[in-house]
Amino acid sequence: KDYQVTTAENGAQALASLMHSRPDLIISDVMMPMMDGIQFLQELRGHAELRTVPVILLSARAGEEDKSSGIEMGADDYLTKPFSAKELLARVRTQLYMSKVRKSVAEKEVAVAHLANQQRWLQKVLDLVPTPLILMEPETGRMKFANQAAHRMAGGTFPLDIPSDKFDHVYQVTDSDGNIIPATDYPASRALRGETVREAQVVWHTPAGKFSLFVDTELVAGDEGHSSMIILCLNNVTPIKEIEAELRRLLVARDEFLSVASHELKTPLTSLKLQMQIIQRKISKGDPHALAPQAMAEMIELTDRQVVRLSQLVDDMLDVSRMESGKLSLSIEPVELSELIYDVVARLRSQANAAGTEIRIMELEKTNGNWDRFRIEQVLINLLTNAFRYGQGKGIEIQLYATEQSAKIVVQDFGKGIEEDDLTRIFKRFERANVQNAVSGLGLGLYISQQIVEAHGGSLKVKSEIGKGSSFTIDLPLL
Repeated sequence: KDYQVTTAENGAQALASLMHSRPDLIISDVMMPMMDGIQFLQELRGHAELRTVPVILLSARAGEEDKSSGIEMGADDYLTKPFSAKELLARVRTQLYMSKVRKSVAEKEVAVAHLANQQRWLQKVLDLVPTPLILMEPETGRMKFANQAAHRMAGGTFPLDIPSDKFDHVYQVTDSDGNIIPATDYPASRALRGETVREAQVVWHTPAGKFSLFVDTELVAGDEGHSSMIILCLNNVTPIKEIEAELRRLLVARDEFLSVASHELKTPLTSLKLQMQIIQRKISKGDPHALAPQAMAEMIELTDRQVVRLSQLVDDMLDVSRMESGKLSLSIEPVELSELIYDVVARLRSQANAAGTEIRIMELEKTNGNWDRFRIEQVLINLLTNAFRYGQGKGIEIQLYATEQSAKIVVQDFGKGIEEDDLTRIFKRFERANVQNAVSGLGLGLYISQQIVEAHGGSLKVKSEIGKGSSFTIDLPLL
């Protein structure tokens, strides 16, 4: 009365019936016409849909060998006749229970396999995400998963299975000013205390570099076999921070430039204004020498120097504007460099004397090529006037020689030299070495010079040693 029973006269009839309805249990005699119990069992186990149905074989053969043979053929139990109804029912209940357990285990195995497949698929997806992501157990604080972006940022392999409060034993975490952040204040530690972290700013120091991060956290509740996890999202803002730092540096340079430019432009104007006021005062007093030829010549000479200085300052600023907009043009023509150098040195001789220094022409190899004569002169004048300022009156040497591919002009001074940290910076706009010594100038000369030389396809390089001076080398391709 507890079970619905369907009967068949032999194994063949039973198999035909089973194709339409799958039972929970089969009880079969071993001895049957047409197809005996053993043959029936073999056929049954050959069907994928029926091979897991439990089978109890009944037989009058009581030998252990017969029983073992039945079990080996795939029977789940073997009952020897005669037997009582009570014993049979007990065996039926046992096999139905075992079948239920096996089915439950199989379903769980399928679920576990499905969950494992889901996890593998999710990990593949997370590994493709360019932002470093870390999964952390909220109960233990252990890092359980890191995507490929996190591994790369960690410098190889992100250390998993360590508690967040031990993370400082592996890596250094600081704020933007370089101060060590205690492990208890890490974004992960704050998330473990129940806080939802948004854009926590930290700097993570790893073998791969120093990364400025905005860290976000989110608790994902467990569901359908998934454990709860805290997601840590490490947003790398290092490039943005570098841009911000560069912008701040440029703003400082701009302010310094405006200050220097204002001073540099005002100085010649002040000198001109003062000279005019002196003459005007003399004229108003009726001084007969106010407009004397000698006084006028001195005034004209002074005015000319200040106008040239103003013109040079304006030209430098215009050149920078042209270079920044890509509008600097070159007028290429045949040039003999040794002749050009002699001409520039002759023009700057009086300026060198005023600076108390000497220009020594060491070796000038006659070198012909095609360049912009005016721009190459401009570069030489910039280098020589810098040598006047920083050479400390110890002399300047200039030489010219050629290789198969290029012409090289070397300008050497023997002054204080340039600090190593300044060797690259001096070629940037509005930058000057030894600013603390209040050397005048806009800080554009070397920038303009390098741009001009590079526009010719060449290079301008510097070597310097503190206390021994600096050497600038112009390398121009032989066009």
